[in-house]
Amino acid sequence: MNLYEEYSMIQKQINQFRDNKIPVPKALYQRQYNTVKQINDTFEKQQREDISDYALGIRYNIMLKYFAEKLNLPVEEYKQKIRNFHFKLTGEDLTDEEMLIKD
Repeated sequence: MNLYEEYSMIQKQINQFRDNKIPVPKALYQRQYNTVKQINDTFEKQQREDISDYALGIRYNIMLKYFAEKLNLPVEEYKQKIRNFHFKLTGEDLTDEEMLIKD
């Protein structure tokens, strides 16, 4: 199973917990975080300086920030990467409020 399939499988499990109004176990968030971290590490090694990579960098780092928040891990690294990619993409600064994801 590749990392994208693993991510999808874990996301389905998380969705089942949410649909049944059962708290999502932190272990699932940890697996999700680890999977996205591996995907992002591969992306960072291969990224180019183009618009599609900036957008993908924002997406991965928003996901990492979200899961890190769920796990009470530091998020400042992800916030800074999101700001950097967003600035490269749009030429505009991004606030913390604009980075929020709501369940």
